Amino acid sequence: MEIDFGFARTVYGVALLLMVFITLLGYAVYFGAIWRSKTLQTRHIWLTSLACGDIIMMVHLILESLSSLGMGHRPRQNFECQVGALVGLFSGYVTIASITWIAIDRYYRQCKPEKVGVNYCFYVIIVWAMSFLAASGPALGFGAYESAEENTVKCLIDLNKKDTNSRLYIILVSAVWFVYPFVKMILYNKKLVQEAKEPQPMAFAVPLTFFLCYLPFAIYASLKITVGLPPLNSMVVASIYMLPKVISVVNPYLYMRSDPELLAACRHVVGLTDGKKAV
Repeated sequence: MEIDFGFARTVYGVALLLMVFITLLGYAVYFGAIWRSKTLQTRHIWLTSLACGDIIMMVHLILESLSSLGMGHRPRQNFECQVGALVGLFSGYVTIASITWIAIDRYYRQCKPEKVGVNYCFYVIIVWAMSFLAASGPALGFGAYESAEENTVKCLIDLNKKDTNSRLYIILVSAVWFVYPFVKMILYNKKLVQEAKEPQPMAFAVPLTFFLCYLPFAIYASLKITVGLPPLNSMVVASIYMLPKVISVVNPYLYMRSDPELLAACRHVVGLTDGKKAV
């Protein structure tokens, strides 16, 4: 993705830094809350997986924002660009898979307690391994990472390549990392609402946030690499690319409120309560 050096590019870079600050602040509170609590550490293994994926994403965004803000108008190097694309895809896939598993785990905890924690560590390893493999697809010949140009501000998938492998990669990624997780979230949250005896606001908030943040990019990428699109305003494209990052900003604050015990521990960390922390 390219944005000319100037006001729009500066706004993009500042927006990224703001997103990074809000996200890292939220996760700093989260890790402070679970640091001495074995109960919360065990209960929120998938939230910790999500946090790690989002933090990797934020480190990637810091470097991207520095490039956006100029750094002496230094163009990005091709190797730097491709590594950034790999890291961005990898962390995004980890985030999506972890969000899906959090929905499954929430259903298990309230309706199928015998399944809670069964092989979770193994599944975490599988999620991270599959995410890295999927992110490495372009390096293995399926699709291509974007190459660095003079005004490149973000590198991800090269949507201008319309060969069979590139189209196949986008189709597979859209199916496995957007459609499938969204369907799983809907199904498990629907079962949770039907079987649980308490209100379930997270059952609506999480799928809706996921849908709104990822759908625009999924549509844009699919159309761009199949039928093609006319040139769009650079800030419109930047907004489409930024939307999936918004979910990482929302995640820590959304999930803190999903568990009263975790929320109490987080409030304790920031000094809002003197309540006892979980042990």
